[in-house]
Amino acid sequence: MVRMGVKASLWLSGGMGNVLATPGDNTIHDGGSRTVIMVDTDVGALKIDGFQNDKTGIIQFLGGVGFYATAQQALAAIVSDGTDGSMLSLGSAG
Repeated sequence: MVRMGVKASLWLSGGMGNVLATPGDNTIHDGGSRTVIMVDTDVGALKIDGFQNDKTGIIQFLGGVGFYATAQQALAAIVSDGTDGSMLSLGSAG
């Protein structure tokens, strides 16, 4: 497992990468498969590139991040970021 720092960028390749996103504005570049991204509380702005190509990837919200009880609730809350990407609010800061 990799624990990210503040304003860090991480490039993943291969299979089964486990990442814990912690406070700070971080970027994860997912070029792997079966990636598990664990989003902790107070994560800040987390940008994930390439995750849409990882059909076996998982994003876990730890400690009630985002207050989503089901995957369907999280999917329904995804909105455009205005630059060909998507965004999901994970707390009171939007």
